Amino acid sequence: MKKRRLVSFVLLILLLFTSCTYGTNQTESTNAESALQTAQFHFIDVGQGDCALIRSGDTNIMIDAGTRESGSIICEYLSNLGIDYLDCFIGTHPHEDHMGGGAAVLLGVDVGNVYLNGETTTSYFFERFVDVLIDKEITPYIPDLGIEYDIGPFKLEFLSPQKDFGNSNDNSLVLTVKYGDVTALYTGDAERSVEAELIKNGENINADILKVSHHGSRYASSVEFLNKVSPSVAVISSGSGNSYGHPHKEALERIEKCGAEILRCDREGTVVLSTDGKEVYNASGEAFEKREESEQRQVYIGNRKSKVFHCETCPNLPGNKNRVIFNKRENAVMAGYSVCGNCNP
Repeated sequence: MKKRRLVSFVLLILLLFTSCTYGTNQTESTNAESALQTAQFHFIDVGQGDCALIRSGDTNIMIDAGTRESGSIICEYLSNLGIDYLDCFIGTHPHEDHMGGGAAVLLGVDVGNVYLNGETTTSYFFERFVDVLIDKEITPYIPDLGIEYDIGPFKLEFLSPQKDFGNSNDNSLVLTVKYGDVTALYTGDAERSVEAELIKNGENINADILKVSHHGSRYASSVEFLNKVSPSVAVISSGSGNSYGHPHKEALERIEKCGAEILRCDREGTVVLSTDGKEVYNASGEAFEKREESEQRQVYIGNRKSKVFHCETCPNLPGNKNRVIFNKRENAVMAGYSVCGNCNP
């Protein structure tokens, strides 16, 4: 069995290479509908992991599949909704908390297209995922950036990774899903360096719904990024009492200041939002307030003695006489100040 998994691993590399050459310039059009119906955005409670389901009519899209332990939970969830076919499965990056249940999902339902970020790992869950891809003769694709993929009534656009950021979290597939006038932004585990790159390159990341990156980590959801996204609702997928302390206080404070309503899977369980293509509604049928690009202001506070700079909410702020205020993060860096290890501004 070990030998078979190794062969499968090699074959996946070949498949991904092939998809780069032949599969990425095609716009997918599956079961296109002439008129919009109601769509739902499901953020399935898989504990400390990510799994999102997007659906309208007969069109079903899944982004990530939680942990190995949550595979059966996801399959049961799909079964309860009467779903036996996914038009598209997207694995943002090969970490166990995002793709651990991928093999179970592929075994539980039929899948049209599979999109991956191109990274591979020898972890058992990923090799098992590869085995199932090969057994079911599914070729995974690496999506083109900036190309609009039509899947039923949805329009998908992949925005990142625009380069190799050096780690799997930042190399996550980041994408928008549009339904009528409503946009949802899915970020995988991408952190601040990716957020800064998206802003620098002028990507349109404005969205009504934000899947908060990296389970609400302090190292993501920067003020500048949140200002550009200006979400009406921000959903955090994390497990209750997880060992990482997600979601972190600093991230929650930044999201609250940007004006978004926060919904958390660790407190509310599975979150389901619906839309008619114009408004986004909560489970009670109430519409979230539409928001324009935010003007939330962020300042950075440096310590003249230690030459360390902090965010405004850091518990390690210096006394007033030792403070120096920077209006931009890059100004603090250029002045020779280093980043606080506690708040990571």
